[in-house]
Amino acid sequence: MGKRYFFALLLSLSISTLFSRSMEFTSCKTYAKVEKNLVKAEEFGLLALDIEPENSYIPYFIGKFIYRPQKKRIKAGKMFVEALNRPNTRIESPFRIGKEKQWVETVHDAISLFGGDWYNYGVESIQNKDYDGAIENFNIASKLDKSLIGKCYRNIAEIYYSKQETDKAIEFIDIALKETDQEQIILDLNITKAPYLRKMKRV
Repeated sequence: MGKRYFFALLLSLSISTLFSRSMEFTSCKTYAKVEKNLVKAEEFGLLALDIEPENSYIPYFIGKFIYRPQKKRIKAGKMFVEALNRPNTRIESPFRIGKEKQWVETVHDAISLFGGDWYNYGVESIQNKDYDGAIENFNIASKLDKSLIGKCYRNIAEIYYSKQETDKAIEFIDIALKETDQEQIILDLNITKAPYLRKMKRV
């Protein structure tokens, strides 16, 4: 690995100074992209998270290029949420989407595209009767794409209602009602909430 790793490290250093200030993250990218060693990539990536607390590209990179290829969905989703909690930065390879070929150039914009994936993971978890996993996936989806909050929280509420935790169900419906301004979603949430309230004998 010696000379190959050394030259790959130099190449990575030369093209990524805008996206990394730490050797740890440079090593993370080299292990992930060149060495294909995701274990070592994760090790250095997690070190870089603490060393560069303002760099949102680091958790984005870990989520997309380390955890997603390993199908570690919850870990990947949490990394994307962490990236959203950091100042927005550019991604290394901007790309275009949609019929209008709009450019996606920043971490936050790129992450918003993953919301639908995590919503679908939540639905899949329900089908597999993994209700705790479904709640986690819906929570992540609601943070990755704010437009999904109403649908995600309604599904979480229905899970809690099926578990006889009506208070928790109402809590999530109320949060969703505060966070969404979509008329159809608000109507659906209120329709969903009505039997919960009847069960609690509040109407």
